[in-house]
Amino acid sequence: MISNFPILHLNDRSLRNKVDDLKLLMVNLHLKFTVIGISETWFQNDAHDVEMIGYEFNIHKNRPDRSGGVVGL
Repeated sequence: MISNFPILHLNDRSLRNKVDDLKLLMVNLHLKFTVIGISETWFQNDAHDVEMIGYEFNIHKNRPDRSGGVVGL
């Protein structure tokens, strides 16, 4: 049984422009999340600029044919 499985979900609407804000939020929360889900990243291809120490942005579904949407974990 998992007794401590902290998760965070954000609806971000264009993550590329808000990565620094996300990093600041993580520092101020003082909590290591097991999973972070982000909706509305607006990424249009496999290239993304999300680098956060201790996390990997490796599960995502892109919309290469139009803007908006997209989710990532």
